[in-house]
Amino acid sequence: MCALFDVSLLGEGFAMYRFMGRPDHPVSHPQVVSKGTKPSMNRRHQQKGGAGKLQTQGFGKKSLPTDGSKGDLKQQAAIEAHGINAWMNSMLLVAAENGGTEQLLSTVAAFLPQMNLVNMSTSIHRLARLNACSQDAENLMEHPTVIQLCRAMLETLRVTPVSASLPQSLSNIMWSMASLHVAGKDIVEVAADLAMRSMFLFKPAELSSFVWAVAKIAMEGQTIKLFFDTTADYIISIVPRFNIRGLAMIAWSYASARQHHPQLFNSLADQMCALLTKANPQELANITWAFSTANHCNQRLF
Repeated sequence: MCALFDVSLLGEGFAMYRFMGRPDHPVSHPQVVSKGTKPSMNRRHQQKGGAGKLQTQGFGKKSLPTDGSKGDLKQQAAIEAHGINAWMNSMLLVAAENGGTEQLLSTVAAFLPQMNLVNMSTSIHRLARLNACSQDAENLMEHPTVIQLCRAMLETLRVTPVSASLPQSLSNIMWSMASLHVAGKDIVEVAADLAMRSMFLFKPAELSSFVWAVAKIAMEGQTIKLFFDTTADYIISIVPRFNIRGLAMIAWSYASARQHHPQLFNSLADQMCALLTKANPQELANITWAFSTANHCNQRLF
């Protein structure tokens, strides 16, 4: 049973957030829902067993204790409206924005026993956003709560089936680990295997971000080699769907990881030619570096 999160720590009348995809790069900002707005309901929920206990249909034994206080009633209403995991996600977002790293870590510790993969990916992603450019990023990964979060993510990934929401979570997790300079071999290999099995569900931005993260972490091994080979073939088949940013990220990733795929670079170059005027200076520099490092010359592009 997880500890109760006190919403009063977040201030009275806080905005309730509905988690809508990816929070920042590679995640988009959550949609703010003002108080009084009736949210959509994807699951049916009901209260059972008396005033002291809240259970939600569709989540098995997952429940949060209540004592009947005003703060508890607010939480109760939010859980009934959004579902316990969506509610936890909103609390993670608010904790990160209002309380910073320490409040977020406290919230993660309280909710971790009941988190699903989306909650875990949100947690690590928000921690990465807050600390990726900080000198304390290395120390953060030694925090007991972060260690427990990474263990829970690995255990959950190992039993996670392919689903429409999986690519977003995988992309968030991998981007976060790369941004925090974490080389969690087991998580990366399990995530890469899941990505190969669910690749047809990835959006172009999710896939380019995932590939970038794998290259940034700079791991080697049979699973990683198979991932790059499989992904190269798939990217070639959908290359018109990528924008110039995604194409530059992919080129940089394969060059940085020393993955030799001439057919992929030819396909990327052909698509880049049509979009080159939309590239910013950093993307142009990345493209030039990638093709030079890969020792791949394309006369149309250069």
